[in-house]
Amino acid sequence: MDNKYDGTQNRLESTLHFEYNLAPVQDSDQTNDMNKSSNLCVIHIPDLHLQKEDDLGILKQCIDKLMCL
Repeated sequence: MDNKYDGTQNRLESTLHFEYNLAPVQDSDQTNDMNKSSNLCVIHIPDLHLQKEDDLGILKQCIDKLMCL
């Protein structure tokens, strides 16, 4: 049986989407609900398969950026 596909149609793309909350800031002027919603952070990296770095290198970059916040 002949395969009509060259393999490129089966290539999968990947996107990293990670959401996390920072620890709430203790401020007596704001309610807890407001603190929770304002502390949401998102890491979104589309086309992860096109990155030159390996996945551990990308993870290290994300952690380094997080530590600078």
